[in-house]
Amino acid sequence: MIRDNHGGCRSVLALLARSLGLLGVGGVSLGFALGIAATPGSITRYFEANQLPIHARHVLLASMFGCAAVAVLVGTAYLVMNCVHAGVTGRLFHATRRLAPLYLVGFLALLFRWEAWRGHDLPFLALVAGFGLAAWTAVMSAMRAGPFAWEERVAIRLRRLRQRIDVVFPRLLPSLPFALVAAGAIGYACYFGYYTYCSYYSLRSSYDLSIYDSLVWNMLHGRSFFAAPPWAGPGRSHFGNHAELFAYALVPIYALRQNAGTLLLIQAVFIGAAAIPLYQLARKHTDRWPACILALSYLLYPALHGETLFEFHFLPFGPFLLWWAWYLLESRRDGWAVLLVFLTLTVHEDVSAWVAVLGAYFLLSGRRPKVGLFIAVVGTVWFYALKSVVMPHIGGGESFADIFKDLIPRGEKGPGSVVLTVLGNPAFTMSTLAETSKLVYLLQILLPLAFIPFWRPIGLLLAVPGFFLTVLSAHDGPLFSINFQYSAPWIAFLFPGVALGLQWLNARSAADPQQAGLAAKHQRAALVTLLCLAVPVSYQFGAVFQQHNSWGGPVKYVFGVDSQGKSRHQAAERLVRLLPPRAKVSGSAFVTPYISNRPNAYNMTIGIFDAEYIFFPSEPVDLIADERGTVTRLLQGGEFGVVAIEHPFALAKRGHTGDLNAKLFARWNGSN
Repeated sequence: MIRDNHGGCRSVLALLARSLGLLGVGGVSLGFALGIAATPGSITRYFEANQLPIHARHVLLASMFGCAAVAVLVGTAYLVMNCVHAGVTGRLFHATRRLAPLYLVGFLALLFRWEAWRGHDLPFLALVAGFGLAAWTAVMSAMRAGPFAWEERVAIRLRRLRQRIDVVFPRLLPSLPFALVAAGAIGYACYFGYYTYCSYYSLRSSYDLSIYDSLVWNMLHGRSFFAAPPWAGPGRSHFGNHAELFAYALVPIYALRQNAGTLLLIQAVFIGAAAIPLYQLARKHTDRWPACILALSYLLYPALHGETLFEFHFLPFGPFLLWWAWYLLESRRDGWAVLLVFLTLTVHEDVSAWVAVLGAYFLLSGRRPKVGLFIAVVGTVWFYALKSVVMPHIGGGESFADIFKDLIPRGEKGPGSVVLTVLGNPAFTMSTLAETSKLVYLLQILLPLAFIPFWRPIGLLLAVPGFFLTVLSAHDGPLFSINFQYSAPWIAFLFPGVALGLQWLNARSAADPQQAGLAAKHQRAALVTLLCLAVPVSYQFGAVFQQHNSWGGPVKYVFGVDSQGKSRHQAAERLVRLLPPRAKVSGSAFVTPYISNRPNAYNMTIGIFDAEYIFFPSEPVDLIADERGTVTRLLQGGEFGVVAIEHPFALAKRGHTGDLNAKLFARWNGSN
């Protein structure tokens, strides 16, 4: 019998079987990776439809089982050559456990092939989940086995090197995690700022961006938020749709360069910079390096990339302000905290619900119960007043009902009726959740965080905003898609939830010194697992590691300015010169952001209204919804006449001669 590191006794035969078994598993994994690398041509069809030439299949199987046999033979030879030494079986078992993370190499051959998994999101996410479980098991096994002797010698030298650095540069190493986070935030802002501006420059941005460009431009030029913009027609107010008073804070920055591209740059900076308050908040609950890893994983989060690429919206500004408010409240810097809470309330009407949940967190966690109760009441009252009273009054309808129509009983209205359905009819509520698209969405949201926020019951509270505002909604795909802005409430609460989960592990070690070593190992394993889940999900669905599978809302994203983008920009510039600066214009979805920095810019999909000009694609394939029918009716009826055609766009003016109309229709008919 052999006594292991945990005081248990195991037979030599059991250790032998486990050692050779682990070597065999490692060999199969390595052989699979080598076999896939050696497979000629693309293996996408193999993964998708199990199609591979028989000889290539035989080579793959031979590689797998051959490597397994070699690994087992090497282990056996080691035992035979050292059989005269005591404890040889235990040493082999220790080595096979210590090397366990290397056995995951086979997963890498599967996970980092975006083309093979495109359109197969659920199987991919299931594989990632398996990889995460295997990573947790392998890392825990390696840490419990303990280091090799050479590792201990290297660790001693590294500690000595650190001591020397601390003497010469005492602040260098302690400041390194924050420096990495700051560099990541700057890199994110530059990367996504550049590419989103390229999209605007190439006239590939769409309707949502034009709404906010029109809003902020009109505010800058003297119109009130409550009266601007006119994108939905004269006399309409943006406040009837969204209570995004934070727009006032952007006006001074927008004034520096007054076009829609400026808003995209501002958005990229705010989203990237949110890594800094996240790091500061996480530092309240865990050490520097775990906080650094958490902040960097935030910057790799694919749902974050999706909301950055999809036009411009105010919801993504919420985490930046909420995390600063959260950090300041925990630091008891209440003066600044009040300001940040107020600014958070102004971001968007839904974000006021986030403030209510933040207050509930401080109340229920016992950190600052009185302050938490006050904040929860303020957030709840603000949310209810906006959604059920003020916005319906200004907008002329029930602002809350649209996304929860399936959960509102007939004859009822308002948020209270939704809560009654969720609590009083859970069977019906679950039936609205049982959709594959919602399962895929939840896995995309939760897997990169390794489910760590739910290690503590408070994680359920932190999931409430995301749950209610996305997957609990009606059957509306954008609300539970990472390619839109609606994932912001999950981001806002689950990333701090990871820090709370890690803090819980530290608290366990402090309460029970005997568990200190195990809790520290659990934390390291949790961070490694988080990275093992976050990186492949970011690779497949994000926009940093590869750009082939990225979407901005419903549209496949085009990165950079290609020759077509330059041509689109130059054509639009020539037509814009023909537009008087304050002319009323109605534009097609993909051209409106380019002409929305004016007093009256409408969107053609909503209406023409009193527009003096219409700006639209000269190619019918680029027209969406009923835009082609609208343009055809206006031109054939003689109400508008084409002023100029600059492929791929055209400009028409109310009352202009129709001499070029026939040329445009001939082009359209020729392209059918």
